[in-house]
Amino acid sequence: MIDYSHIVAPTYDGNAYSLTNRLLWGQSWSLDTTLSWYTQHDSSTSTDVDRFSPSLKPSYKWKQNITFEAEFGEERTVNRGPTTEDTTRRRYWSLGYRWDF
Repeated sequence: MIDYSHIVAPTYDGNAYSLTNRLLWGQSWSLDTTLSWYTQHDSSTSTDVDRFSPSLKPSYKWKQNITFEAEFGEERTVNRGPTTEDTTRRRYWSLGYRWDF
């Protein structure tokens, strides 16, 4: 799946791009891989933001209505202004289940 969004506000505009692929193997396993990129320019402060976020989401369908899921990802953000540049990296993970009823 490919997604694109364009954001317009009084002082800034941005673009969000996302590419997701789902791989199925067997009757119980799946793996979603996602690459996301967000870019923004704020004209009131002359700052730019670039954010890149890859993630992996494996899942196992245990029963007809119960699925165990995990997600592993990283988010790297660069803020650029007239006098500074700041880079932030965040790594995350989660474990859970989904009960479809």
